[in-house]
Amino acid sequence: MNDQLDSDRDDQDSPEESAPQEGMDDEETSSEADSVAETKRQVTLAVPPIDRLLVLVGAAAMVLAGLLSWVNVAPDAFPNFAGIGAGGGGVGLVVFLAGLALLSGKPRIDTANGVALGAFLASLITVLVLFDELEGTGMGAGAWVAMIGSFLALTGIALATMDPARRPGRQVTHNAIAALGAALAVIASFWMDWVIFGGWGFSAVDTGPLGADFVVGGLHSDVATGYPVLILSVLVLLLLLGLLSPTASVGMQSKMAMHIRTAGIAVVVLGAGDLVGSVMSPGVVGSGPILALVGGLMIARSVGSAEAATTETAGAEAA
Repeated sequence: MNDQLDSDRDDQDSPEESAPQEGMDDEETSSEADSVAETKRQVTLAVPPIDRLLVLVGAAAMVLAGLLSWVNVAPDAFPNFAGIGAGGGGVGLVVFLAGLALLSGKPRIDTANGVALGAFLASLITVLVLFDELEGTGMGAGAWVAMIGSFLALTGIALATMDPARRPGRQVTHNAIAALGAALAVIASFWMDWVIFGGWGFSAVDTGPLGADFVVGGLHSDVATGYPVLILSVLVLLLLLGLLSPTASVGMQSKMAMHIRTAGIAVVVLGAGDLVGSVMSPGVVGSGPILALVGGLMIARSVGSAEAATTETAGAEAA
C-alpha cells in the first residue's frame, strides 16, 4: 500500500519537475540559435563587397603572373623563366608592380583605373603577339594569367567608379601641358620606332645589319602598342576640347578630368612596359616608348584635385 502511494506521488511530481526542464531546454535552444545567427552575421560582414573582391583577386593574379613563365623555352626547364625578367618582355614586370600597387589599396580610383587599364592593354597585346609568333604552343601561363587578372581588377574598379561618392574631384590645372603631352604620345605612336633589336622580344626581327626592316613603329603588327597609345591620346585631346565647352557643368568637367588622368596613366604603363622590355632584351632602346612615357606623365600630372585647385585660386586672389 505504501509503495503504491509513493508511486502515485512520483507520478504527480514528475509533471512539475519536467516543466522547469522544458523551460531550460527552450533557453538553451534560443541561446544556441542566437549564437549561430551572430556567427552568420560575423561571416557576412567579413566578406568584402564585390568590387573590392574583384580587385583583390585580379591584383593577386597579376602578381602571380610575374612569377610564372610567359614563354616556355623548355617545358621542363628549371629554374622558371619568370615573367618579371626578360621572359615577360618588360610587360611582366610592369603588371607585377601594378598588381602590388592595387593590392596596397592606396591609389585613388582614377589612378587605380589607369593602372589596371594599362596593365590589361599591355598584357592583351603581349598575348596577341606571342600567340601569333609562337603559334600558341610555346606560350606560358603567365601572359594569360596577367590578362585575366588585370581584366578582373579593371572590372572591379569600374564597378566602384559607378558610385559618385567614391569618385575623386578632379580638375585640369594645366591644359596646355596636357595637350602637349597628348600630342607627343600621338607622334610617338606612329612616327617613332618601338622595335626591340637583337633579342627574341615581342617583335619579329631577324639578326643582321641595321636596316629599314629593323625599324618597326608602334603601329606595326609585331608591336601594336602604338594603337592603344594613339587611341588614348586622341581621347585626351577630345576631352580637353570638351572642357572648353561653355555648356559643360562642374560635375561633367570633373568627370572628364578624371578620364583624362586615367588615360594618361594608362599611356604611362604602356610606354613603361615597352621601355623596360627594350632595356631587358639585348639591343637598343626605342624612342617611341620614351616619348609615350613622357607624354603620359605630362597628361597625368596636368590633372589635380579640385579642392587643391580651388584653394590655390583663392590664395592667389587674396594675394
